[in-house]
Amino acid sequence: MPVRPIGTVAPAPAVTGLIIAAVATVVVPTVTTVVVAAVAVIVAIVAALAVIGLAGPSSDDRLRLPEEKHIKNIALLGAPKSGKTLLSEDMIFESGIVRRRGTIEGKNTVSDYHEIEQERGNSVFATVMHTEWRDYKINIIDTPGFDDFAGEMVSSLRVADTCVMVINAQHGMEVGTELVWNYVDQYQKPILFAINQVDHPKSNFDQALSSLQQRFGSAVTQMQYPVNQGESFNSIVDLLKMVMYRFPADGGKPEKLPIPEGEKEKANELHNKLVEKAAENDEKLMEKYFEKGTLDEDELREGLKLGMIHHDVFPVFDGVLVVGKHCRTGRQENQEQTHGFDGGSHGADSSLGGWA
Repeated sequence: MPVRPIGTVAPAPAVTGLIIAAVATVVVPTVTTVVVAAVAVIVAIVAALAVIGLAGPSSDDRLRLPEEKHIKNIALLGAPKSGKTLLSEDMIFESGIVRRRGTIEGKNTVSDYHEIEQERGNSVFATVMHTEWRDYKINIIDTPGFDDFAGEMVSSLRVADTCVMVINAQHGMEVGTELVWNYVDQYQKPILFAINQVDHPKSNFDQALSSLQQRFGSAVTQMQYPVNQGESFNSIVDLLKMVMYRFPADGGKPEKLPIPEGEKEKANELHNKLVEKAAENDEKLMEKYFEKGTLDEDELREGLKLGMIHHDVFPVFDGVLVVGKHCRTGRQENQEQTHGFDGGSHGADSSLGGWA
């Protein structure tokens, strides 16, 4: 698995001097920590890292090593062409690590820097990128989607604390998704789903979500939904915080807004399902739910995290990543959301904290 060390120069001309990347939506440390986010999705998605040629922390800051418990590994998985590489590229841009997004056509993404990857237009090797988020170092592994290179994906799974399965909103569950899932299930890694490309004219979030529910049953747990999917997509409803986020056309920090009246009934219904799903993973939480009729945000996080550890909960986020367009995404928000779910692949309590 190629690892480009800090301070080296990226081979691709368009990314000379750029070495790293970030996660959020859907970061997902040990038990997902939440881009995937967004993948408004997971996630959105991180804080800036210093790199040669970019403004950032001093050299002393770059040499500062985090404690082992503050290092989290996430793997981006999915069928071919689901958008994993561009998701990682979007994370880098949104976190301020690069000043422009690379594209597959431009052959200038940070992740696919090998000549063979640029010629084929898809990942061949698993590439490690990293960022920092609230005193945590988050390693993000972009993996190939084609089964020909499954060895790269499997080796990434072995070291990952959490996985983000990227789903194309046009297709939902695919054969490639099923093949990847077999490996995830074998290693019993916490996982979240990021339904990507919801701004595509042919996207169908509900159908993609339904395909996941048909395959994985009630473990599929909706965390967000797009308000206006398709080419006009720019808003999501967050079912945990019960707010709406509207994203600028060029990406960046979203505007937090009240849920519109026309969406409140749907949002409340889905929120109640989320509360029930979190409560059923712990007896104490179930008792609180029976007493109060609901759970607060911290209790929801804890219940969902426990469910993820035992493969009883697979959170679903949505996001946007269409080649050649500026990403209007929930990536940054998804990173903060996944940031709250981090129980570790062995169930250790290594939570990174809550959502900002």
